[in-house]
Amino acid sequence: MSTAAALVWQQLPGLAHEVALGADGSAWCLGTGGSSEGGRTIHRWNGSDWDHIHGAADRIAVSPFGEVWILNREQAELRNSGAGWVATPGRAREIAMRKGVRFAYVGNVPGHPASHTSC
Repeated sequence: MSTAAALVWQQLPGLAHEVALGADGSAWCLGTGGSSEGGRTIHRWNGSDWDHIHGAADRIAVSPFGEVWILNREQAELRNSGAGWVATPGRAREIAMRKGVRFAYVGNVPGHPASHTSC
């Protein structure tokens, strides 16, 4: 466990639109340029430079467990499995419901219990 006093910030080279830092010290970012896939390019710090990661996103986050999550242009939730991006429909809804949102639904996911708008 670390404390705010134990944190040491380090400036890394390059420009980023958004940065996400993991509890394990990992750094991920969305580049300032667009991707041919739509959204912004995704990069991971390897200790000396930024590695380009396949995919594109509008938002990026790293969980306390090191899981990397993105929202793409279509606002689909995806998690990095280590071998690529895996769709995880409904996770944002679960988080919102735990935070007190009463009516949240997951659209365009046939069979998902929250794929409708009835309240």
